[in-house]
Amino acid sequence: FSVPPYMYIDLIDTPGRRWKPLYFDLNPNVRYDPDFKSGFPYFPTGDVDYTYFGGFARKRINAIGENVYYYDLNLTRYVQQIVTKKLRNFELRLFPGSRVLYPQYTSANFIANELPLDNPLGFGRIKVKSGAHPDNRVKMRMVIIWSKI
Repeated sequence: FSVPPYMYIDLIDTPGRRWKPLYFDLNPNVRYDPDFKSGFPYFPTGDVDYTYFGGFARKRINAIGENVYYYDLNLTRYVQQIVTKKLRNFELRLFPGSRVLYPQYTSANFIANELPLDNPLGFGRIKVKSGAHPDNRVKMRMVIIWSKI
């Protein structure tokens, strides 16, 4: 199998165990509101800005000389809001989707459609090492770097 070109991450909203888009970082140039309370759309109009958000496959050579693919995802503004404005820290879901549907946004006046993501349907497979993996060089992790301004 080939590697999926893009990975996507979203949040689980505990009431009803429904998923919703990531706050702030999917496209910083477009205002959107995953809570769908402000009048802005719940998903960035247009598309996910993979240049800013990351999530695209990159290749490197690992410690034993093999070509491996990796993904960097930018969650900077989301984490910043957790720390500074006490936004709730939601559980995250990482997946190489071709489309995503958030049915909770459907109402009498609005129908939530499937949103296209940039992977072809059923394209590729990926093995992700968990944060509990014993090899520190390959396990999934979140790196937070900050400084006083």
